[in-house]
Amino acid sequence: MTGSRRFLPLLAAAAGGILLHQAVDLLNFLPGSDLATPAGRTRQLLATVARSPALLTADALLIWALLSGGWLRAMRHLGAAHYVLGALSLLALPLFLSDAGRVAPSLSGSDVGAFRLVTVRTLVLLPLLGLGSLLAARALRSMPAPAAADS
Repeated sequence: MTGSRRFLPLLAAAAGGILLHQAVDLLNFLPGSDLATPAGRTRQLLATVARSPALLTADALLIWALLSGGWLRAMRHLGAAHYVLGALSLLALPLFLSDAGRVAPSLSGSDVGAFRLVTVRTLVLLPLLGLGSLLAARALRSMPAPAAADS
């Protein structure tokens, strides 16, 4: 690798490190969540959405490294992962809305305003993340194979 391409593995490793850190953080949070109740599911989803800026940054770095490096197979695998994550984001939307509606009556005082704010933010971000992920998946999966160099 010459020039700026020698930093692409480092860029991909940094993105992978961020993704791994976020995944471990969410997995550590999971045992404390009661996913059988609407409040537990809402809490887990809000924690996941709160981490979306770091996840988006890592995703952008990873896509940048893969595109710059011309790693077609890895781009296709990442596109498949984006299809799954995009579908999960869109499927989580009605479930979150239902659970948030069950949790809201149990809140009082200043908690109501804060809960409304994070609920609205989540209701805006989930479809944006889902649709963005599906569009990225489509783009990553449709990357043409690099043309053979003429000799």
